[in-house]
Amino acid sequence: MTPPCASASIASWAGVCRPRSLIAVRIAIVALAFAAMCLLPARADARATADPTAGEPQRIFLPLAAVSRPPNVFGVQMYGTLGAPYQYISRAQPGGVAWVRFETSWQQIEPVNTEPSEFNYSVLDESVSVAQQEGLQLILTIGSNPPWAATYRNGPIDKVEIGEFVQYVVALVERYDGDGWQDAPGSPRVKHWELYNEPDGGSVISAELGSGAYWGHYGAEYAAMLCALYPAVKAADSEAQILLGGIAYDHFIEDNGAFVRGFIDDVLWHGGGACVDMMNFHYYPYFEARWAPYGDGLAGKAAYLRDRLSKYNLDHLPMVVTEAGHHSNDYADYPSTPEEQASYVLKLFVQSMSARLEFMIWWTWVDLPPSSYWGTTGLLTATGETKPAYLAYQQARARLGQSYFRRELPPGETGNASARVYQFNGNRTFYVAWSTTGIPQTIRIPGTEVVLTDLYGHVQGATSDSDDGSVDGYVRVTVDAQPKYVEPVR
Repeated sequence: MTPPCASASIASWAGVCRPRSLIAVRIAIVALAFAAMCLLPARADARATADPTAGEPQRIFLPLAAVSRPPNVFGVQMYGTLGAPYQYISRAQPGGVAWVRFETSWQQIEPVNTEPSEFNYSVLDESVSVAQQEGLQLILTIGSNPPWAATYRNGPIDKVEIGEFVQYVVALVERYDGDGWQDAPGSPRVKHWELYNEPDGGSVISAELGSGAYWGHYGAEYAAMLCALYPAVKAADSEAQILLGGIAYDHFIEDNGAFVRGFIDDVLWHGGGACVDMMNFHYYPYFEARWAPYGDGLAGKAAYLRDRLSKYNLDHLPMVVTEAGHHSNDYADYPSTPEEQASYVLKLFVQSMSARLEFMIWWTWVDLPPSSYWGTTGLLTATGETKPAYLAYQQARARLGQSYFRRELPPGETGNASARVYQFNGNRTFYVAWSTTGIPQTIRIPGTEVVLTDLYGHVQGATSDSDDGSVDGYVRVTVDAQPKYVEPVR
């Protein structure tokens, strides 16, 4: 079967885009080469519905080996205007933030159908400029369709030719490619472009309210959109990275949720995997039990989805998470505390590095208003007060950001199956460890003496090999639900 991306005729959208510069030639060359690639058939044996709780055999995933990677996996989600006082953006880089995920609005930039020369970039230009001044790398999320282009704000482009959307995105990419031609003031650089937030959304009520995406039932159309867009973006900026929109892949419709389980398989079956540079998903600890058979927390979900990709020969794709987080307040049957939120900061970034993610975006930077979201998920309060999560984030970047994930120690080495112990190598070897049961657990670490530090960087004391009454080359330490740094000193 030929993937539908091959049928997205270059001529059909080029006629709508009406490019009148050298970029037209660049687009045509790349597009023709890409069209040939899209003619490769999808794997016919990979269409099965994917759900770890719906009868599919569970697999055992071995600990991942160490890989070399830049240590800047630390990101946050910001909304509004980045230069606004309520963003407290000057505190982002000192807090350890490297990446900022930020939304764009097609409706705001092109409220009526017009030419790129008439687009209104003023609001977005300001935020992109501020991010560059603060030394932050942006992931821009494409969304908010104008009413003239689509029925739903974040659904299929069904009122005009897909070329209108391609024209819009290519204009954005060209404006922020930093090459000095048709650039925003100051030639800011943006490389990462995400195609809608949680596109696997399938609730028509949410779509009509504009609060959720509505591509979930239209995986084939989403794949065709990606494949129409991909060569044009690469022609405008060969270094641009196209991200699959971060899929929720939890809280499915059949579980009284809002997301379509089969969306990602539909996208991949119809050739969409050839039209993205990065796989992207979201993760929240509320769903931790679903992914436990495949690994720990976020890493378990990453392992499961990587296995799905392998069925389409796409497991080589780099993987990112553009939303993960935890709240600091009580909510219904899901209570929490500021300290528990801080614990998840370290746990999720450790799991992200163990899963070989390129980056992970903590959702959110600042607590959202109660009218927008029930949970206080920010690293800062709405009034800019520092939460324990901010301090944990800062310490995690300082320690993990200078190191490389080595491996997760198996219970045979730690002496305890109810604890998780992750090894990192940098200037010195250290471990991050915690209990998985909420009950303190004793583990053993190789060495003659170790120093324990809490997730905020406060030293809690030292323990020696001989403290347990025997000298065997291992130090016994006790860990609880709050992660600790364990560093051998000799």
